[in-house]
Amino acid sequence: MKQIRVESLLASPQDRVTFQSEWSKGSSGLLLLVALFAGNVGPGLYMISFLMNFPIGMLIGFLIVALGYGLPHLLFLGRKERFWRGLMKPGTSWISRGFIFANLFMGLAVLTLLLHLLMMTDFISEGMTGLYGSIGIASSVFAFLLAMYPGFLFSSVKAIPFWHSYFLVPLFMVQAFGSGIAMLLVIAHVPGVSIHNSEKLLLPEAVLLVASAMLILGHLFSTLNSGKAGKVSVARLVRGTYKKAFLWGALSCEIAIPLLVVALTFVGLNKSMLIPAEMIQLCGIFFFKYCFLNAGAYNEVCSEQVFESIYKKGSRKRPFN
Repeated sequence: MKQIRVESLLASPQDRVTFQSEWSKGSSGLLLLVALFAGNVGPGLYMISFLMNFPIGMLIGFLIVALGYGLPHLLFLGRKERFWRGLMKPGTSWISRGFIFANLFMGLAVLTLLLHLLMMTDFISEGMTGLYGSIGIASSVFAFLLAMYPGFLFSSVKAIPFWHSYFLVPLFMVQAFGSGIAMLLVIAHVPGVSIHNSEKLLLPEAVLLVASAMLILGHLFSTLNSGKAGKVSVARLVRGTYKKAFLWGALSCEIAIPLLVVALTFVGLNKSMLIPAEMIQLCGIFFFKYCFLNAGAYNEVCSEQVFESIYKKGSRKRPFN
């Protein structure tokens, strides 16, 4: 006990780990969490629906982006009078690029849906199918870029090792496609809604779930090698404050449970649990975003005392040395 007191007296103010709170706490943190989740699910649902020629899914994907991604970002703005200045630097600012991706996606998505409606009502000839396909592909490209954008944005934050990772871009993309398939399957089972060959999505979903698990593990292990702040971030998820939210909410709900149910459904053993599993998967992705935002620690010198304090009392063994 005496040695601990001496060490605490010698510790400098910088000898601490500081977890970021601007993007994870309060109303601003909630807005960003909703936007981060919607910016994953919406583009993913739109792209998968376009591939499956499912306009209802495309419309819902567009609405998720417009209301769940665009609106929270507008409410999240700090100094609104300076907002436009930041948007004029797409060459250096990922926030500016994300704004461009989102607006081009929404504009092209509206045109795509409008053309589809006009063709369905015979207001224009079916000869416009080529134009519909071209604009639909363009909107899907910007949906793809919008889904990738958060990965590039967070990985550019060098001050937070847990975010500064090249695993984020492919991980966010895999989660976008996975959540898109999950949402599509849920919508397809709503009474009065039908989609052809939806069972063909089970194999790609299983592949995406496995890929997501591998990318999350790769991200965690790479963060462990990024210094003490990175170790503390990982420890906060697997042993600390957010242990239950990460292990049970994120990993189990996003990957383990859906993968098991999809595997059983794929071989025809358990089809009744598919839709609940897809909904659980969406909840798991939400939990992952929540844990991801709250685990970000600034890259500062971390004392042994602070490092040990995030573990439960009585624990003698540290997982990371």
